[in-house]
Amino acid sequence: MNDTLHLARIALLSRRLRWVVWFVLGSIAIVTAAILLLPSSGGAMSIGLGDDEAPLAATSFGTRVAVLLAMTPALLIWVGLLWRCDRLLRLYERGVVLARDNAIIIRELGQLIMALSVVRALQPFLTSLFTGFDNLEVGVAPFGLFAIGVGVVVIGHVMSLGAEMAAESELTI
Repeated sequence: MNDTLHLARIALLSRRLRWVVWFVLGSIAIVTAAILLLPSSGGAMSIGLGDDEAPLAATSFGTRVAVLLAMTPALLIWVGLLWRCDRLLRLYERGVVLARDNAIIIRELGQLIMALSVVRALQPFLTSLFTGFDNLEVGVAPFGLFAIGVGVVVIGHVMSLGAEMAAESELTI
């Protein structure tokens, strides 16, 4: 395949994926605002954990703020993940596919995934602390997420080694 055509396809796909990233970031902002500002949802939306949920319409503004406080660490990590995905896709869009910067961003993504797993494990306790909801459910999902994060960090490390080897081979006559 022609390298120019291949890089053009990578650039187009990266540009489209960046739109998806920005759509998700916007959705996070809209949902966060909705939790705070929706006056009534007719019972269709609920807030809380597990069996200890309350209809959004019956939930006070203070409780909504408390739930958002408990969700803030995870939301910030999600924003960081999406921001780094955007940075990585921008590099791909410019034709930088295997480079040291890509490897660094991929390692950062893995570290953020690991941090998200820790926050997800602590989230029920934070929600209980801030809101008084009693029903705490901690599943095994955060541990699987942690393992995925470790795998992504390893991939980033291997990519970094590959980028170094590619740079060395370019210098070799």
